[in-house]
Amino acid sequence: MRGHAAAARRARRGGRPGPAGGRARRLVARRHGPGRLHLGAPGLGGRGRARGGARALAGRADLRARRRGAAAALPAVGRVPVTDREVAEAAARRAGDLLRARFGADHAVRRKSAAGADVVSEADRAAEAAVVRLLRERRPRDGILGEEGARVEAERTWLVDALDGTFNYVSGVPHWCAAVALADASGPLAGAVYDPVAGELFSAARGEGAGGLAVRTGRPLRSALVSTFADPRVMTDVALLALAGAAILRTGGAGSLDLAWLAAGRLDAWVQRSPEPWDWLPGALLVREAGGRAEVLDGGWHVAGAPELVEQIEALLAATRA
Repeated sequence: MRGHAAAARRARRGGRPGPAGGRARRLVARRHGPGRLHLGAPGLGGRGRARGGARALAGRADLRARRRGAAAALPAVGRVPVTDREVAEAAARRAGDLLRARFGADHAVRRKSAAGADVVSEADRAAEAAVVRLLRERRPRDGILGEEGARVEAERTWLVDALDGTFNYVSGVPHWCAAVALADASGPLAGAVYDPVAGELFSAARGEGAGGLAVRTGRPLRSALVSTFADPRVMTDVALLALAGAAILRTGGAGSLDLAWLAAGRLDAWVQRSPEPWDWLPGALLVREAGGRAEVLDGGWHVAGAPELVEQIEALLAATRA
């Protein structure tokens, strides 16, 4: 009888002797679902919360998750990244989760240039250091180029903007992201943009698509929502003024996240003069793999969007140089 009772207890625990086996599996299943984590899961990303409280963050995450092209599923628990795309995703998540845990706190910042919005915080440096450690572990032969100073040269190079939108971040504005791309002599090979506040991960690899993302097509410039970086130093640039024909010209303050939104069909075009490579390449790959164009034009202008809209903007910019 004692043997039958013990067998029955083992069956109730999931077939393994001792209390840990079945109970642990049931806890994992309740918390994360059967074997996978999803970016929309409440609480993912640590202790941090944006101003307005955890409920506001959760509500925004739920809303974003229902939008077209929303977050991709995370790899299975404990799975080691294998492909370049997976490494990019893991690196962006590593930075984003660290930053989300600190979002809403007071941050000491310093200016990197004369531009008032060009600032750096300790959070930037900590997030970049975390990404560099991961890349050195997973891709030790590759080079690394980081906004906050990481420099390792090689034929293949990882470009890291661990916190794109620092001014938004330190101001409590929930529009910022972590962005990572791997590039070779032909351009970006793989990349990821992670918005930890909304719980959205956008990623792509050259020739493999962008996880179902698709740029919005069929809108002329007069009906388009165009993103740019309205630095006061270039506000009077005749080329920028030429874009006044757009329905809305907006500045989000996080270029990679705006490019990811463009790839997801939420914006129509992206225009900026001479962005840094880590501000351009992760999102440019997303746009191209989502069916759009991402071009570098004369004068240092970088333009992305649906093919027909990029042609219109290119013609406008060319006219200002005539």
